[in-house]
Amino acid sequence: MDLCYKSGDLQYQAGENEAKKLVIILTIVLMVQYMTKRILIIDDDRDIREATQMCLEILGEWEVLSAASGKEGLVTAATEQPDAILLDVMMPEMDGLTTFEKLQENPITKIFL
Repeated sequence: MDLCYKSGDLQYQAGENEAKKLVIILTIVLMVQYMTKRILIIDDDRDIREATQMCLEILGEWEVLSAASGKEGLVTAATEQPDAILLDVMMPEMDGLTTFEKLQENPITKIFL
């Protein structure tokens, strides 16, 4: 299987091995480009978690994970490694600032700002 590309003065022809490699690379690029992003919502208020989740899912670009407390959020963040975290500031037991500090202490969950 040869792969040929021609556009104006630009021409490219790849042999069978090159064509297979190119198809694999293009497939990976397209998969990454169209993959949904994962977001973790950490909030003690169930209604807020559910409403936020619905809004993000309607957008169709987010896989939503949720946690009802800072402690649960730390575990979920470490095991699931989401692309983004939406963190409530005022929560009982462990507030959002403490949760954020603990996320920053762990190299797996460290958030780059």
